[in-house]
Amino acid sequence: MDMQQENTENTPAATKYCNKDTENAKEYIKAFVDASLDEHKACFKATWHKMIDKFQQVKSDALKGGKD
Repeated sequence: MDMQQENTENTPAATKYCNKDTENAKEYIKAFVDASLDEHKACFKATWHKMIDKFQQVKSDALKGGKD
């Protein structure tokens, strides 16, 4: 249970590097290195889903444009 609480506390650091809200490269790298494996997995999954959604949007826009 303590491990889950610790991961919850570390999540903002992971989202900080994952969302690239930091303008300072040194802070970004430190947050990236300090993130746990679970945080890296969550970031990767979120990025992957964003890419899939964007691809599907472009594909559906192309199909709509081709039918008109």
